[in-house]
Amino acid sequence: MNLAVSGLILDMIGVFILTLTTMISPRHGRREDVKWYNNKRYWWIGWRPFYKNTKTLKWFFMLKHRPVVEGIIPPKHKLEIIGFLFITVGFFLQLLDIIK
Repeated sequence: MNLAVSGLILDMIGVFILTLTTMISPRHGRREDVKWYNNKRYWWIGWRPFYKNTKTLKWFFMLKHRPVVEGIIPPKHKLEIIGFLFITVGFFLQLLDIIK
């Protein structure tokens, strides 16, 4: 496959991810009780269909399982970074095809 076509496909995927992120805008909150150097500063409600019960230590599958997740980067920013990386890699692939 041509590098320009691969780059164009990656650009479209990146724009699609950024568009979905803008339309959906996953909600997140910031924890004010922790210091800036702590790892888990943000929280959001995630979707994890496979989870391990802490009491019985067995794995379960439930489609409606939505736990509160904590992390360093909120989900909206993660998706924006991934979309931007797709666009950047696509741009460089198209640039490599032009240089050849």
